Amino acid sequence: MMLSVITNNQYKILGGLIVVIGVAIFTWGQTRPELKNLEELTILKGNIEEYEILEGKASFQIEGWKKGLDYSKAMGNLEVLIDLLQQEGKSRIDVMIRLDPLTDEIYSLNVNNIAILTAEHKNELHSGWKKSINNLSLAIVLIGLIGFLFGDRLVKVNKALD
Repeated sequence: MMLSVITNNQYKILGGLIVVIGVAIFTWGQTRPELKNLEELTILKGNIEEYEILEGKASFQIEGWKKGLDYSKAMGNLEVLIDLLQQEGKSRIDVMIRLDPLTDEIYSLNVNNIAILTAEHKNELHSGWKKSINNLSLAIVLIGLIGFLFGDRLVKVNKALD
């Protein structure tokens, strides 16, 4: 009988902790910064001075810009960008970036008037990411609530199966 009470309490404690973790993930996802408006972005236009293709990303330098820019596979159309860079060498490139103290986030990328990334696609990626975080946190909270609310029944079922 004592083992059943301890196990029930463990379900309640672990269930409560899992609910707290789920709520923390939800809160973290909601506090992520929203995307900037297009009016707030800096537009860079120029030639690519140099580029480097790495596993899962392309890094390039625009003439007159002191920082290098990275374009990752997660942003989409990386293969098209790599093909254009390799075909043209030093291409004419129009880039719209968000100037951030830590990163230069690309919102729109055109190479030789071919749209690689648009602001609309960037918004879709961002909203999809937020939905994924919300769904993950909801699933975690539900699992925690099941353990917290139905732990005593799970203990009884476990005893009956033994």
